[in-house]
Amino acid sequence: MGIYAVQPFSNVLLTKTLTGEQIKRLLEQQWDRPRSQILAVSNGFEYHWDSAKPVDDRVITRSMKINGKPIELNGKYRVVANEFLATGRNNFSVFNEGIDPVYSVPDVDAVMKYFAEKSPIAYPKQDRIVNVNEE
Repeated sequence: MGIYAVQPFSNVLLTKTLTGEQIKRLLEQQWDRPRSQILAVSNGFEYHWDSAKPVDDRVITRSMKINGKPIELNGKYRVVANEFLATGRNNFSVFNEGIDPVYSVPDVDAVMKYFAEKSPIAYPKQDRIVNVNEE
């Protein structure tokens, strides 16, 4: 299986600055549609959510952490996503509020470089996104 099987669109990576509050609202947008679309998060970022809560109030703010440190709602964070998502597509409109955009390499190139430099790849931590109400 080639890299294009898992990264078929070759989007450019786009970095923007978002506040902690914007990140929370961005995460909340995962459930504001008929079918949830869960955003994949990078190693080092984690949060908990509650499926029993209403849409727009599912992310548990105090659980949002980067490298074990709580995210401050008024803090500023650099967030990387593929250009498709980072320009608000798939209804993740909060990305459009981001500032200081920096375009980078195609996502396929970044993935290939990562595997070349980091192989063998350790199995990632599995509890980065936790539904606290899951039975």
